[in-house]
Amino acid sequence: MREDEATAQLEKVEREEEINMATQWQQLWDCCPPKTQLALLPHLLPTVTALAVFSVTAIFLYKVDDFAFQTKTVTGHNLDPTPWHPFPPKNFANKPSKL
Repeated sequence: MREDEATAQLEKVEREEEINMATQWQQLWDCCPPKTQLALLPHLLPTVTALAVFSVTAIFLYKVDDFAFQTKTVTGHNLDPTPWHPFPPKNFANKPSKL
């Protein structure tokens, strides 16, 4: 008999906890009705758009920089001599030394 009473008491406590949780959620929902929640959406689209534009711009600049780095001769770098375009030898005998 005591086990039945304990089980009934436990079920009663669990039901009360469920009712309390439902009441808390209802109070939270009443605090912030759907119109207030939907008011956040107009800020979402510009934020996501700005983030997307920033990301695409960053990737584009990264790719342009990578391309420019790989084709250094276009930008005036990579002046190492090549077999088909050797640099003339430098003559250091005619220049005075700077000490």
